[in-house]
Amino acid sequence: MLMVLVSLIGCFIMLFFVGNKVVKEFNFAENNLPKDSVSFYKPIQVGSIQTRIELAKSTIEVIKDNPLIGVGAGNWKVSFPEYGLDQFAREVQLGKVNYQRAHNDWLQLFAENGFLGFICYLLFSLIVLYKGIVKWNQKGYQGTLILISAFLSFCVLMLFDFPRERVEHNLIFLVIAALLIKSDENIKIQKKYTNKIFLISLLLSLFIVFIGYKTITGEIKMKQIQQLHTNGNWVLMHKTAVDLNSSGYDINPFSMPPIWYAGVASFSMNNYDLALNEFKEAEKVHPYNVNILNNIASTYYQLGDRDKAVAYYEKVLEISPNYDEALINLAIIYYYQGEIDLGLKILSKCSTKSQHLNYKKVGLIMTKEKLLSIYNDRSINDQKKLKIILAKDDLIIKFFKQYSFSGMKFDRYVDSYFR
Repeated sequence: MLMVLVSLIGCFIMLFFVGNKVVKEFNFAENNLPKDSVSFYKPIQVGSIQTRIELAKSTIEVIKDNPLIGVGAGNWKVSFPEYGLDQFAREVQLGKVNYQRAHNDWLQLFAENGFLGFICYLLFSLIVLYKGIVKWNQKGYQGTLILISAFLSFCVLMLFDFPRERVEHNLIFLVIAALLIKSDENIKIQKKYTNKIFLISLLLSLFIVFIGYKTITGEIKMKQIQQLHTNGNWVLMHKTAVDLNSSGYDINPFSMPPIWYAGVASFSMNNYDLALNEFKEAEKVHPYNVNILNNIASTYYQLGDRDKAVAYYEKVLEISPNYDEALINLAIIYYYQGEIDLGLKILSKCSTKSQHLNYKKVGLIMTKEKLLSIYNDRSINDQKKLKIILAKDDLIIKFFKQYSFSGMKFDRYVDSYFR
């Protein structure tokens, strides 16, 4: 009874804290190259049937590449962005939403634990169902039929949701499984084995409490980091993030490593060498996170290594071709290199509805300079029209958006516009 009591108390403690999350992310999207090139994001709810289908497709790709042993428990959220984000909602493409689960526990189980883990879980479920059906056939208890139905419901729910992640669901699931496979015969266990079972259970309970404590204190620290960022206290924010990372808390509930937050603080203090090291360490934890890769690119730019900056911006765009920040920053780099046509081409890939702070600003500067460069080569009538456009910033931005929407090369669009 003591073992059961300890377990139940532990479960209720964990349920209380799980139900009262202390971490809230926030949004800080001032990414102005060449200076403010790091940002926080605010996860928002994005979900639909189509989203679940796309998540399933990406998960299947993860399974194809890691069929035997999977990518490791809890690593689905780190691995799936490798297969692209352009099929998801815009918030996902921009790195404002990081999916934490596949919304299909069976697929996620296969992706994380491979065929071996998947088949073990499946066999366990089938054995429980078999035992329950045999018991129902022999005894005909209505209660047994209800338990079988509940167990099957859990298995079906796993096709559309993530009940395995919830402590309370797992507790109910295991209790139902135990009742279904329980023998009606009284089995006597020798006292020496009873003591060993109790000791093992107690050690496991203590381990679970320890992990729960580390998780809860980690989330409290994340809350502190949020407040420190809001207050601009970069020194204490950096120290808190480094301490949290050193404690073994390697990734938060929104798939961001604590050391990334340390990198944000270092970058904000203009310590770019340290920021680069911290962002690179964060990359090891989450190698396909567009925010981390974008920050590495921006830091390389600050350090004067434009080639590596370009390489990392291109990595971001391989994962998320519509990621505004990377497109804008990459366009600026080419603009400063004198490749204005290439810069305009890259910038035109941004959504014309982009809310990024630099989208209109950069589009205005580059488009105006390009139109001025071709002014003398146009006819008198074209020059009159160009004067009208160049007289107002709003008209220049409108011209740029129309060019972006056309999908044409800039010079060709100019010819078609004045035709």
